[in-house]
Amino acid sequence: MRLYAGVGHFIKALPLFFAQSRPWRMGGAILLALALALSLTVILVMPSSPRVQLNEGEVSPVDVRAPRKIQYESETLTQQERAIAARRVAPVYLPPDVRITRQAVKRATEVFETIEWARGNRSASFDDKRAMIRGVAELRDVPPTVLDTTLQATEEGWQRIKAETLRVVEAAMRQPIREDQLTDVRRSLPNYISLSLSDPDAAAAAEYAARFVLANSVLDEKETQARQREAAAAVPATTVTIERGEIIIRAGDVVLPRHLEALKKLDLLDYTLDWRAVIGTGLLVGLAVFALGLYVVYRNPDFWIDYRRAILLTMVVLAFVILAKLMVPGRTVLPYIFPGAAAAMLLTVLLEPRFALSTTVLLSLMVSMMAGRSLELLTYILLGGIVASLSLWRVERLMAFAWAGLYVILTQLITIASFRLIRGEYDVQGLGELALAAIGGGILSMSLTTVGYYVLGHMFDLTTSLRLMELARPDQPLLRELQLKAPGSYHHSLVVSNMAESAAHTVGADALLCRVGAYYHDIGKLRQPHMFIENQVSGHNPHDGLDPQTSAAIILAHSSDGLAMARQANLPRSLSHLIAQHHGTTLVRFFYARALETANGRPPDEARFRYPGPKPQTREAGILMLADSCEAAVRAKRPGSMEEIAKIITRVTEEKLREGQLEECPLTLGELTQIREAFLSVLQSVHHPRVDYPTLPEGVLERQAERASTAN
Repeated sequence: MRLYAGVGHFIKALPLFFAQSRPWRMGGAILLALALALSLTVILVMPSSPRVQLNEGEVSPVDVRAPRKIQYESETLTQQERAIAARRVAPVYLPPDVRITRQAVKRATEVFETIEWARGNRSASFDDKRAMIRGVAELRDVPPTVLDTTLQATEEGWQRIKAETLRVVEAAMRQPIREDQLTDVRRSLPNYISLSLSDPDAAAAAEYAARFVLANSVLDEKETQARQREAAAAVPATTVTIERGEIIIRAGDVVLPRHLEALKKLDLLDYTLDWRAVIGTGLLVGLAVFALGLYVVYRNPDFWIDYRRAILLTMVVLAFVILAKLMVPGRTVLPYIFPGAAAAMLLTVLLEPRFALSTTVLLSLMVSMMAGRSLELLTYILLGGIVASLSLWRVERLMAFAWAGLYVILTQLITIASFRLIRGEYDVQGLGELALAAIGGGILSMSLTTVGYYVLGHMFDLTTSLRLMELARPDQPLLRELQLKAPGSYHHSLVVSNMAESAAHTVGADALLCRVGAYYHDIGKLRQPHMFIENQVSGHNPHDGLDPQTSAAIILAHSSDGLAMARQANLPRSLSHLIAQHHGTTLVRFFYARALETANGRPPDEARFRYPGPKPQTREAGILMLADSCEAAVRAKRPGSMEEIAKIITRVTEEKLREGQLEECPLTLGELTQIREAFLSVLQSVHHPRVDYPTLPEGVLERQAERASTAN
């Protein structure tokens, strides 16, 4: 209690610091601080266990044990298995290319022409002829025996060698020959040689054929890679389960990629900043916070003026992002317990639903980033927060939190089931664990919201609907005292509350605040209840013996007295504002007129006959002022018809407009028309004319009673 009371005092003192700052400067400073804090929270690692510094290929100096159970999909092991599956795919080759066979035969023919030219050159010696033949690229390493056979063969013998070589080349290359098969095919060429050739001629033909047989079936890289990718994709992700206390890597073991992956998942690996990731994360978070700020300003331009609401929004966002940092990274089940819906519920009941919805988007984005850009967790937090916010649009009972928690649980369970169906995952045990986590997260969100509702509402002095409902109970000390000591003022407050509530509903203002504000707006009359005409039942008016200045001072004091009593009773600030503003700076005309009559030519000081104000600053304060004035005027005039009531309401409203009492509150002329109609409906039912019942002659009722008894 002392802790959040102290924080509350600190927050209340902040306006002095920002007194010289413009609202947009304060808003910009808060948004910048929030962006920096969120960026640091998302980027920096918050270790839950001692860390180790290991690199791949090093020898671990210590045993490293898992501090908790974890289950995760291992990218390292999955990639290894998929690489193995891809390597097992047989290469795909294209069919034999006939063009290659033709080119081989053509080249062999060209080479043989060179050999024939060397054979027929009579001016060249035997050694020169050998040199000529070896000058051909394909024949540089031909064995000397083959050259001797070629040069010594008869023309008929040479033609047989030549024809057999071309036949063998063409026959061998009719079959597909891959690059890795070429050596074996060349070795097998002697088996293709006709048995009609002599051994030297057969050896020469085989040797020449080996020079021209080429690979005619090349690798189909596209088809091979496609099959490899298909085989790799068919390999399912490898799931690794590490039990608490299990040794991840032993002392003396070489650090492998799978070890580093497990250490990262368990948040045990020493952390080094990747500045590219830091800058990227900072830009993304800053953009998200900037978008949130623009949305807030667009929906409520005066949001940053109320420092309490701005700081509350910042505190809630930062607190839940830090909590997400502790619960989400490197964990499997715990992220589903994260009470993200509690942030949406708190901001809905303490601020406005639209702020809760925009903050839920930011929070779900942060959680998704921490979980490795998980679409499932982003959807899980986002939908849970939206449902939570919309189910708490108006809170008038504590059971609303329980119902909201139930809706969140159902939403989160459906989200989990939907993603499992989409992925085709039917692990019953895993699904059960996630379902229990979703239920726990919903219950935790409901509990945090209930506690935070009271703690933060008191710390920031926010007027929550539950607090207003509690203050509206007739057994509240101030209302009970008003009922006993000032019954006329109490009845007046009840009528005004009905008028203000009806008008607020009509124009979309806070009807509950108007109703409760009307209950308390005249509590200052408790100091001297007999000085106000509605509480004077004896017909004696104490003001008859007082001068106008004194009487006016007593009447005017009920506003400041009520404000002091509200502070003493620790009423919400919004109610205090209504008490102070419900008369604005209007003039107490009755006593001012009396003062003019007795002025003896010297006009009285008008300021002494005006309420201190301020003028109404909100729609609720403006509605309360009009309801209070219209009810008092109608009660004083005692109109006999609806038309007379309507004229009184119109006259009072126009007077307030002429006097400028409504110039600082955002009520439009169209809304004033709606307010007058709402007032007329309520006052017509309160001040409707009664039926004048006729008087019966004496003895009629007695005679009817005697006849009834005789008949019985």
